[in-house]
Amino acid sequence: MFLPLYVEARVHPIDRLHEVSRKLATSPTVFERDLDDYRWLMNRLVGDTVDYAYDSVERRQEMVENDELTDWVLAIQGGGAGGTGPGRLAMAGHARGAVARRSPVAGARRPRAR
Repeated sequence: MFLPLYVEARVHPIDRLHEVSRKLATSPTVFERDLDDYRWLMNRLVGDTVDYAYDSVERRQEMVENDELTDWVLAIQGGGAGGTGPGRLAMAGHARGAVARRSPVAGARRPRAR
């Protein structure tokens, strides 16, 4: 993370999460640093785990408000329980297409042909 973005993420993690989430969900190109930032923010807010119940996430309401990607990630990682927001339904139908459109990740190292 660049220093101003790091400071923003430390002071206002939910705002930064929404900013990065919007970028990941709408940008035609996804950069590795954006994925790293999103993962870092989610780990900071939820913990470095996928062993939780959707409804038990402490700041879930703030995290998923107008954020379909984060709602979907929390629902899928959180055992799929809960997650009744529009994000879960909308993202479930588009997940495969989104992954295909965004692969490979820009800035990621590609193996060299032999």
